[in-house]
Parts: sequence; structure tokens; C-alpha cells
Amino acid sequence: GLKLHVKEHIRLLAQAAELDKLKKNKAVEDEKKCEADERELAKADDIQDEITRALKKQMKYGSLNNKHSATRISYTKGGVSHKVFAKAFGVPVGTKQATIDGSEVGETYLRYGASLKCTEVKVKLVGDELVAQTSFFMDK
Repeated sequence: GLKLHVKEHIRLLAQAAELDKLKKNKAVEDEKKCEADERELAKADDIQDEITRALKKQMKYGSLNNKHSATRISYTKGGVSHKVFAKAFGVPVGTKQATIDGSEVGETYLRYGASLKCTEVKVKLVGDELVAQTSFFMDK
């Protein structure tokens, strides 16, 4: 009986070691996933700046279709998850729309005291594609 008892004991020790190894591997995987999530979410902090900079670059006097009305401009960014969108705009996860105040984009100053300004930026998430749209106009 003792031989059998020792064999069983060794088998249980081996099982415990295997389980321990699996737990360690899972912990490492979880940590990697967590780091990836954090990296992904860190992108959220730059999204609003990225949008406003991209839109501001498009606000050019020469691009105005008509000096008396607004011209539409937009910016699209792929690979944006619901979590990132939520963090970027301070909205609940699953929300697919947000706005950025037009003043965040800034003004482009022209000669003679006129400037180009933009209206509120409407941002939406379509699948994993973020689409930001606004219009800019000449303000005297």
C-alpha cells in the first residue's frame, strides 16, 4: 500500500505543479492583456487633439466654397474601440456620438481682421471608425 500511496502523492504533486504553471501563465497573459488595454486607452487622451489639429489644417481661406456660407470639413480615424471612444470624450461605453466645441479647433486669422472659425464638431463612431464633421466660415 505504501508504494501506491507514494505514487499517488507524486501524481498529485505533479498535478499541483502543472496547475501552478497554468495559473502563472494566465497571470502573465492577463498582465499582457491589461498592458495592451492600457496602451489602447492611452491613445484616447490624444484623440481630441488629433481631431482638432486635423480639422484646423483644413480651415483655409482658399477652401471656402463661398465667402458668405460655411464649408464642411471632416476627419476620419479607424481602429477606435468603444472603450477608447468613451474615454476620449468622457461618455459611457457604448455611446456612439459626442461633440467638441468649435472653439477647441481654434481660429485661423486672415488679413483685415477677419478670421475663419468652425461650428461645433460632431463626432460619431461607425463600427470602429471615428468620423468628426464640422463646418468653417469667415467671421468679420
